[in-house]
Amino acid sequence: MYFNKPSLDKGDPASWRDLKGDPPWDHTFQVPGISGGLKNQCMKVVRFGVSVEKEVLGLLDNFIRDNQFPNRSQAIRHLIQRLEVEKQWNADQVVGGSITLLFDHHKRELLDKITDVQHDFHQVILCSQHIHLDHDNCMEIIALKGKASVLKDLADRLTGIKGIIHSQLSMTKVI
Repeated sequence: MYFNKPSLDKGDPASWRDLKGDPPWDHTFQVPGISGGLKNQCMKVVRFGVSVEKEVLGLLDNFIRDNQFPNRSQAIRHLIQRLEVEKQWNADQVVGGSITLLFDHHKRELLDKITDVQHDFHQVILCSQHIHLDHDNCMEIIALKGKASVLKDLADRLTGIKGIIHSQLSMTKVI
């Protein structure tokens, strides 16, 4: 359904029956990168089997469908990368991220307060984008790169400003 099984036909040159010695678990393939495009260099890909309960497989297949992954391998790769990012956050490593703020721009001195906090963290802010959603509400997206704890501190400071309706910090690994 979501993955291709190797052919085991006798006439197939890639058939395991035609091979001498250990099965070739390591293959070199072009592997989609994090951004979804193909990387310029080949990466080693290891094929392996996984045994899980039927209910767990159902959860994985629902995750695949909900997130529109092309196959189980992509979904598992994504989940493993997510675990690695969480490990980097917890180890306070350098990560990339963004903070999204929603606020009513008519609130007195709110923009000045947001700008002042951003100036205090200028060393981790790459850029920011101010978007007018409607007559009253604005969204600001701030792109970041720095130690996870510093990005969390910045997000907390911005979230704590009176007049912020909603904020969200998103972090990802830096390659």
